[in-house]
Amino acid sequence: TDSPVTVTLSASDTVTGVETSGVDAIRYRIDYGGWQQYTEPFVLEVSSGNEREYTVRYSATDLAGNVEPVHELSVGIDRKAPGTIPHVPMVQPSGWTNTNCFTVTWDENPHDLSGIGGAYYNFSEPSSSTDGTLVLGDDIMSIPCVQVPDELGDGAHNVYVWLQDKAGNSDHLTRRVITVRLDRIPPEIAPAVTGDLCEATGWYNSPIAVTFVATDNIPSGMVGGVISYHVVGGGGWVEGD
Repeated sequence: TDSPVTVTLSASDTVTGVETSGVDAIRYRIDYGGWQQYTEPFVLEVSSGNEREYTVRYSATDLAGNVEPVHELSVGIDRKAPGTIPHVPMVQPSGWTNTNCFTVTWDENPHDLSGIGGAYYNFSEPSSSTDGTLVLGDDIMSIPCVQVPDELGDGAHNVYVWLQDKAGNSDHLTRRVITVRLDRIPPEIAPAVTGDLCEATGWYNSPIAVTFVATDNIPSGMVGGVISYHVVGGGGWVEGD
């Protein structure tokens, strides 16, 4: 839990069909402190930004002097957000891709008393600890198929990733930053023709040379320098430089 805990102890001394002496007292101790007489509920807490696990031991005594065996109760209070993911997460695909589905993974989580219970991500700098999309998972170390929002479009985009623990604590200031690269727009080819052109008719009266220039508006760049073409009615496709 991430809030103070109130502990209430109660005892009974009843056996069906048997008259008993009744409960005399309940005693308890917190961690390795001294034994105390229980008179009313008590509160266990930690200050903001801290974490602690308490052990409460307790036992009851009846009016005949019989003492119950000691019992233990563990209470964890976690008000401290997880730290930064130790190593920068990896993204797959790692380079440019035309598929809007990226998997973010990391190989280690920071220590946290309650344990890691989820991860946030956002495509803009987060302004609060919950300013993002939360993906839940016990000791999560992967976020599957993160998609670039439609309003951002293609290009290189930063993704901010930070953790939430099982007590619900998170801190956006611990975020890691990775980059995804999306390019779903095909390159464009512009032909340039040289030769003797009759301006009046638009016909050439000499052999022509056709030069193709390919451009890519999204900066993924051209994968290679091969352009395929064919002349209508003149056979199959040809790969040119």
